[in-house]
Amino acid sequence: MVYFYDTGVFIMAEQYIYLGTQDLRGKVWGGFSFSGGVWKIVQSGASSFKTGGRFDPTGPDGFSCTFNVAFATDADASTFLAYCAAHTHDAGIAFYPRTTDWYFLVWGIAVKQASIDVDSPTDYNWYQYQVTLFFYSPYTYQASATAWTVTAQNAPQSKAIANLGHYSGSFESLAVTCKRASSQNVHDLTFSNGTTTLTLFAGSCLAEEVWTLLGNDNLLTETFNLAAPSALTPFTYDAVVNVTPTYQTGKILIDDTNWAYFKLAGPNLSNLPLKMTADLSLDGGGATGLAYVEYSADGSVWVQALTQANFVSGLTVYYLPGTEFMTDIYVRFRNASGTAGVYLRIGWLRFDVTRKIQSGGVPLQPIGNSTATLDCNGSYSKSLTIAGSFRSIRHMV
Repeated sequence: MVYFYDTGVFIMAEQYIYLGTQDLRGKVWGGFSFSGGVWKIVQSGASSFKTGGRFDPTGPDGFSCTFNVAFATDADASTFLAYCAAHTHDAGIAFYPRTTDWYFLVWGIAVKQASIDVDSPTDYNWYQYQVTLFFYSPYTYQASATAWTVTAQNAPQSKAIANLGHYSGSFESLAVTCKRASSQNVHDLTFSNGTTTLTLFAGSCLAEEVWTLLGNDNLLTETFNLAAPSALTPFTYDAVVNVTPTYQTGKILIDDTNWAYFKLAGPNLSNLPLKMTADLSLDGGGATGLAYVEYSADGSVWVQALTQANFVSGLTVYYLPGTEFMTDIYVRFRNASGTAGVYLRIGWLRFDVTRKIQSGGVPLQPIGNSTATLDCNGSYSKSLTIAGSFRSIRHMV
């Protein structure tokens, strides 16, 4: 409880304390003890008392908070302990220690039994525990994020941002769906904070491709989804082919000696192998050869990633090792069955690429008021759908 003094009397107000879904109002004893969250300073090896210190190259101390909780009943205590046990790591839950406006993001929870004093009726009758919360960062996050929502509107698109935090920050998520318009795809998508600009991709993207900037993590994801094709045309919007394939009952058919490839645009380097979700099969009856999935950095020199022997019946997730640390990624489907009319069949196709943006490359919204802008090459499709979330970060106050 918190007490305020007003006109000669104390007024009692209940603290706002929530851990995820757990209401801890009136259950925290002894306050909060914070530790870590700062850079460790090394002063060893100094040649004199005038040399001072330096940052420890091993990095900063992790940030945590310890406090005691007490419950009046076994049922309440058991419910809380079960919740903590389910969030020992990678929790991703919010901790509100004072207000509904700002929260810490919890990585994990550790709980241990507090001491029981048999001589104290209160200690003996209540269920008490020491709780330690480990946080992703030493900062609190704004509970009410600024949303940026646009549906199929032409670039450029801008959004006013009020950064109420203590640090410059980026969008925690900024998803841009690049809409095909007037028989064209979007080219050369950029994001700017009014001062600096980041190229999300250069050249043409794929039709209806989604690019998501995870600014606080310095990551950019690229997603193309051609789900259960109902016609040939969506495939041929983006595929480069030597001979136009055919369509039959929800599948794209690539005949013997034919191929089709897709280009996933850079310039930001992929940091993981390309993830491909696909329904792939090759008709039986081929005289020689196989079907292949290949990749290339330039569209001319191809590396084999999968053969027919790797195909799994139905919709399956495949990874293409070797595609990490690439900018442009070309993926080719090639039929070498050896017999005309024996088809490589594609019934579903999705690409997911995660790209790493170099440190300092993400435009940050400064403290105060600024404007974020998305733009693209006006000579092609300019149609964008935007779903963004900006959240200020600050120290606890």
